[in-house]
Amino acid sequence: MEPFQFDYFGYLRNMAFLIILLGAMSYLLVKLKSRDSSAKSSLPRLPFLGLNAGAAEVSQIEVIERKVLEPRKTLYLVRVFEDQYWLLGTTDTQIEALGQIQPARTLRENGPNKVFSDYLESHETHTLE
Repeated sequence: MEPFQFDYFGYLRNMAFLIILLGAMSYLLVKLKSRDSSAKSSLPRLPFLGLNAGAAEVSQIEVIERKVLEPRKTLYLVRVFEDQYWLLGTTDTQIEALGQIQPARTLRENGPNKVFSDYLESHETHTLE
């Protein structure tokens, strides 16, 4: 029986092939991920990779402003469905809707010298129970 001989050349050839294949796939994934999502594409959707080629991402919720009050207490001004504005308060353990408010353009219409507390008194806020 002949002793086992390791094929170094075949091993190196296979490793080089795998490295080139891995590099090509990485390059392709980076290019697909960085592609503008609103551009039309003829590439198929790849949901298992988190890549939806050709699908525009539409968000109905947007954080307009964030104000840190204390280390673990924050206020958020959030726009929902492009016409509703909510003030949310968060702590390290909970999130609370403080109320629905009018858009910023209403503040500008009332004049720059109007105090914010006067604005709050003159506009009804809607709170969640």
